[in-house]
Amino acid sequence: MAYRNSQKFAIEKNQILKNLKKNQIEKLIDIGEIKVYDKGKIVIGSQINKGSKMWILLDGKLVSGQNDEDEIQYQTVIGAEDIMNPIDEKYSTVWKAGLKVIVAEFSLRDIENALGGSLIDALEKNQVATVQGKFSYSEIFLMKNLGICLLY
Repeated sequence: MAYRNSQKFAIEKNQILKNLKKNQIEKLIDIGEIKVYDKGKIVIGSQINKGSKMWILLDGKLVSGQNDEDEIQYQTVIGAEDIMNPIDEKYSTVWKAGLKVIVAEFSLRDIENALGGSLIDALEKNQVATVQGKFSYSEIFLMKNLGICLLY
């Protein structure tokens, strides 16, 4: 699939997605739908619910449909925060292609299918696995009995 390295780079620099395991990142990259938009075309419209999609800007830049001064540069993940907590609210800012733009688009359903559940569940499981790798089972059992929270 084209743009695998760009997608991987963007995911690994994103504050949320960088906590996914390598195989989870590969699964995400596998499901991304590559789309091309010509200058001025709407990429993220105001009819889209927050948390229903996520995008990785692979080439070009997005500009705000309200003032053309706000920009999103390439190799940026858009919507990862919203995927963690989908709500029935539309995006308030329309983002258009500043030039020819290439994005990888991910639906919430496809992300959940690829990860075997929600993004937040996958991240929590990864965090538990990381903590468990640092302590013995008896230490974890003791900490749980003492009320020590290992996740936060």
